[in-house]
Amino acid sequence: MVGVGVSLAIGVLVGVAIIALVLWPQLRGDDGGGSGQHGATDKKPVSTIPDAFAGTWKGTAVNSQRGETFPLQVTLQAGAKTGTAVYPREGCTGTLNLTKGTGSELQLALSVSRPCTSGDVKISRQPDGSLKYDWSKPGTALAYRAGLTKG
Repeated sequence: MVGVGVSLAIGVLVGVAIIALVLWPQLRGDDGGGSGQHGATDKKPVSTIPDAFAGTWKGTAVNSQRGETFPLQVTLQAGAKTGTAVYPREGCTGTLNLTKGTGSELQLALSVSRPCTSGDVKISRQPDGSLKYDWSKPGTALAYRAGLTKG
């Protein structure tokens, strides 16, 4: 009888140890991808701009179908719900309003006056620390893309 009880106790302990080893990374918030820039926390919804997006970012917006390019500057502040987009060549400054996002991607509504065009913006963190800026006008095929670097 004692042998059965000891065997049962050992089996339970081994089972608990296996479950703990499997669940431990999830409890720590690690998706198994190591301690790199992108992890499970990058997928969590945010209601304000995360620290990783904070700063002034510059790049060149490109529409390859039209062969158009123009400089772009985006300023985002950690903890804010809005940012600023500046199109120096066109003389436009717009407001980027956070509509939803995660630690790795923000979706914003761009409100800007003419001659520039309001639209939807998606800003994504890239593995090299830069940002990808995608602008589109709902209901049209019009779109611009830019790689942004801090500075």
